[in-house]
Amino acid sequence: MATICPKHIQIDDSLYNRQRYVLGDDAMNKLAHSRVLLYGLDGLGAEIAKNIVLTGVEELVLCDDTLVTISDIGTQFFLRESDIGKYRADITCPRLAELNLYVKVRVQSPVIKDELSILEGFTCVIFVNCRSFELLESANHFCRRAAPPVRFISANTFGVFASVFNDFGDIFEVVDKNDEEKEEFMIEYVSQNERGLVTLMQHEVHGLQTGDRVRFTNVEGMVELNSGAYKVELISYNSFRISDTTAFTPYTKGGVGHGIKGKSIKLSFESLSTQLYNPKLMLSDMGKPIAHKHTHLAYITMLQFVAREHRMPLPHNTFDFELSVQLSEDILCRFDGKLVDKPDYDVIRDMTNTCTGCLQPLCATLGGIVAQQALIALTNTFRPIEQWLHLDVREVIPRGGITPEEFIRREDRYDLLRLCIGETMLQRLKSVNSFMVGCGAIGCEIMKNIALIGMSTRGQFIVTDNDSVERTNLNNQFLFREKHIKQSKSISARESAVDINPNLRIEAHNNYVCSDTEHTHYTDEFYQNQDFVINAVDNTSTRLYIDGRCITNNRPLLESGFMGTKGHVQVIIPFETETYITPYERCPIYSSIPRKTLHCVKLARDRFDSMFQLKPQMYSQFWCDNKHPIELLNRISQREFPEICESAVRMLVNGVSTFQDCVQVARIKFEKYFKHRPIYMNHNPINFNIKISNHIQFIISCAKLLAFRSGIQVTREECELDSIKIFLEGTQIPDINKKHIDGSKSNDRTMQYLARATNIKISPPIHNHQLTMQPNSFNTDDVIHMDFIIAASNLYSETYSIPFADRLIIKRLAGNIVPAIVTSSAAVSGLVTIELLKLVKKCKLEEFRNCSMSLAVPILQFYVPGPVVRSQIKPGVFMTAWDRWEIRGNKEMTLKQFIDDVTAKYEIIPEMICQKVKLIYMDLIPNYALRLNQVMSNYILMTDTENYVDLLIALEDCDELVTVRYYWS
Repeated sequence: MATICPKHIQIDDSLYNRQRYVLGDDAMNKLAHSRVLLYGLDGLGAEIAKNIVLTGVEELVLCDDTLVTISDIGTQFFLRESDIGKYRADITCPRLAELNLYVKVRVQSPVIKDELSILEGFTCVIFVNCRSFELLESANHFCRRAAPPVRFISANTFGVFASVFNDFGDIFEVVDKNDEEKEEFMIEYVSQNERGLVTLMQHEVHGLQTGDRVRFTNVEGMVELNSGAYKVELISYNSFRISDTTAFTPYTKGGVGHGIKGKSIKLSFESLSTQLYNPKLMLSDMGKPIAHKHTHLAYITMLQFVAREHRMPLPHNTFDFELSVQLSEDILCRFDGKLVDKPDYDVIRDMTNTCTGCLQPLCATLGGIVAQQALIALTNTFRPIEQWLHLDVREVIPRGGITPEEFIRREDRYDLLRLCIGETMLQRLKSVNSFMVGCGAIGCEIMKNIALIGMSTRGQFIVTDNDSVERTNLNNQFLFREKHIKQSKSISARESAVDINPNLRIEAHNNYVCSDTEHTHYTDEFYQNQDFVINAVDNTSTRLYIDGRCITNNRPLLESGFMGTKGHVQVIIPFETETYITPYERCPIYSSIPRKTLHCVKLARDRFDSMFQLKPQMYSQFWCDNKHPIELLNRISQREFPEICESAVRMLVNGVSTFQDCVQVARIKFEKYFKHRPIYMNHNPINFNIKISNHIQFIISCAKLLAFRSGIQVTREECELDSIKIFLEGTQIPDINKKHIDGSKSNDRTMQYLARATNIKISPPIHNHQLTMQPNSFNTDDVIHMDFIIAASNLYSETYSIPFADRLIIKRLAGNIVPAIVTSSAAVSGLVTIELLKLVKKCKLEEFRNCSMSLAVPILQFYVPGPVVRSQIKPGVFMTAWDRWEIRGNKEMTLKQFIDDVTAKYEIIPEMICQKVKLIYMDLIPNYALRLNQVMSNYILMTDTENYVDLLIALEDCDELVTVRYYWS
C-alpha cells in the first residue's frame, strides 16, 4: 500500500494566497482537517483527485484495483506507456502527491466492494464512473447513517454525456451562501413591469439566487432604484426580476448592481434511491431545455443495462441499442409522465454508441465541477448542486453517412476519444495549427487537455507567456512543480505537456502579445496561418487586443477567463458571431468612464505608475541621453526637439526641492484630477476639504511619494496635520485649463512651450542629482503606496457617483490579486477544449455554446453564441464588426484628404477617427481642427511590415463605428 506523507501541516500563504481570497481562512482550516476517499482513477477520477490535492485537504485516499491499459494513456494524465499492466492507483499515488506536499495521499487496500466500513471517518466520499447501482445505493445508505454523516458524491461520464449526483445528508448548513459579496455588476436595462426585469451588460454575471437581495447605484432615469434593496427572482446568469417597477420613471442608462449576501441556510438532501425516480435536476443549457431530462433517463437505462448484462453496451450494436430502448421505455413508466413524454431515441443511440468511450475535455470540465462540490461538502462554504447535474456534448459526434468502421478500436492511446469523435475527426485534430496566449491556470489546463486528445501532433501549437513561474502558481497551475519556480512559464509548461504526450508539437515563446510585437513576431501573416486562437490571459487589455487582431485577420477566437468560482467561455467566429467587445466600446471616448470600483482602482493605479514609476524612469533616461540642460536648450533654439523633450523639460522646470513643495504639488494634482477634469467631463467636482480623510490622505501620501521620487528626506514632524496645513496655505491653485485637461497637443503648442524653456535662467546652477529621479514600483504591502491608491480610488468613485470601497477590496484590485481556485480553471479549460473540437469539426453556429458559470451559487449556463450584429450605417447599408471599408492613399495624404475620400466614396462624413485607443480627430474639439491640413503619418503609427492601418470612424447621423482600412502604398 503506497503512502505519501506531507512534510508540513501549517497553511502556507505563499502557496494558497489566491485560493484564500476565494474560500477564506475558516474554510481553509476546515480543508486542512478533511479526509476524502476517491473511488475510481480513470480520466475523470484523475481530474477530480488533482483538483482536490491542489486545494489542500488533509488526506486523500485512492481506491482503484484496475490495471493500466493503452487506452488509459489518452485520458489519465498521470499514466505513461511504461505503466501498462501496473495498478492505476499505485502509479497515480506518488505523482499525485507531488502536486502538494502538504496533503497525505495513500492507496486504500482492499477496495471497497463489500467492505463499506472503510467509508467511516471520511468527510466526503466520491464514486467515479461506478457502474454498479447496487454498490452506489449501499454506499450512499451507509454514508447517510454514519455519525456524523459522510457527504456522498457520484460522478459519471458516458462518452459525450456526464452526470453529477450530490447527497450531503438530511441537514446541510451553508455557512457562506456564495462568494459574490460586494461584487458589482453593470446594468444594461431595467423594464417597467409588475416584476421588473433587470438585464446585465455583456460578459457580466450577477451570481444571485432566487431570494437574495440586490441594491442599485447610479441608475439614470429609473432613479427610484437607487434607494432600498430588492428581492431577486433568478432568470439567468445575467438577468433577474425584482418587484413592481411600473410606477417608476423609465430607465435610460447606467447603473451598478450590488448583491447582498444572505444569511446561512439549511438544505435537505434525499438519498440516491429516492432521487433516482424523483430527481431535482439542474437546468444548464437554455438551447436544449429538456436535454438534461433525457440524459437522466439514459443514465438510469445504462445502470439497468449493466445490472442485466453485466457489461456496458457495445458501440453501434443493434441488439444493445434495441435492448436499451426497451429498458428506457419501461423505466419511463415509473415516472408517471413527470420526466418526459417518451424517450429520445437519438439520445439513447448516442449513449450506447459512446458510453464505453471517453471525451477527455468533458472529464476536465466535470473534474472541476465535482471537486468544487467536494470543497463545498468539506467546508459548508458556497451552495452545492441540488441534487443532479447532467451535461451532454452530442454536437461533437460525426453525423451523416459515417460507418461504424470510423469508431473501431486500434489499440492506441486515442481509442476512447475515437469512440466519441471518429477517426476522420481525430486525424483532422492532429493537423491543427493554433496559437494560445497565456500559460497560467487556464492555459496549463488547456495544454494538458490538448496533449491528451493529440491535437497538433502533426501541426503546430504555439504558446506564449512572458511570465515566470512563482510559488503561488503551484496551487492552481497544474503543469508546474517546485523545480520550475523562476523558470519560463511557457517553456516549463511545454516540458510538462510533452511528458504527457511526446508526439505533441509545441513551440514555446516568452513574448508579450501587444502592439510592440505586432510587426515582428505576431504579424497579420502569422495570425492568418492559424486555424484558431485561444485566449488564456488574465487581463482585459490583452483580451481586447487579441480580439481586435482576430477581427482584423478573420480568425476564430476561443475566449475564456475566470475569477474565484466564476468563469466564462465565449466562441467568436468570423462573420457569424458577436465579438468580445464592439468597436463602439473599444473606442477611447466611450470606454474611459468608470462605472464600478474596479475602474476607479485602475485609474488610481495608472496615476501611481505614471507619476512615480514611468515618468521618473523616462526623466532619468532622457537627461542621461541628452547630457546637460544648457546643451539641450541650444538644440531647442535650433528647432531640434528630442523625443519626450517637453515632458522632461517641464518636470525639470517644475521640480521640487522641499517637502513643502511636494505638498503644494500634491494639492495642485488634487485640483486637476478631482475638480477640473470632472467639471470639464460633466461629472461631480470635489472641493478640497482638509477635514475629510480621503482628501488629506491623498495629499500626504502623494507628497511623500513625490519626495521619494526627488530624493527629499521627510521628517515625522513635517507629516503632522498642523505642518500640512501651513504648507498648504501658500499653494497657488491654477485656473481650469481645458486645453490641458482634454490631453490634446499640437506641434504649435509644443514648440511654444519649448521656446519658453529657452529663456529659463539656469540659476542657481543645476546639479547632476536634479537630473535623476527615483522610480517607485507599486507594492501592495507598502502602506504609503496603498494610502495613495485608496484615497485616489475613492475620490474617483466620488466624482463618478460610485460607492466607496474598503481597504481590503482596493488592495486586492490594485495588486491585481485575482482570486483563483483550480476547480474553476479546470472546468473552464474543459469547456474551451470542447468548443475547440467543434471548431475543428466545423459545427454549425447553433451547435456551439458559450458558457457563464458561478460554481459558488451554483450557476452553469450554456447558450448559443450571439449572432453577429448587423448595424445600419445608412439606408440600405449594413455592416458588422468583421466588415471594413477601404481608402487607398499615400504617405502624403492629409487628414482632410482622407476625410474627403471617405465622404466621396461612402457618402458619409466622419466625425471622429481613432487608431485603436488613440484619438486622432474629433470635430467637437476645436484643437483637432489644427490637424486637418497635416499629413496622416504625423498621427498614425505606420510600419515597414504592412502598408495599411485599420482606423475606427464615427460617422455623421450614425450611432455605429466603422472600420476603415487605410492603405498608404
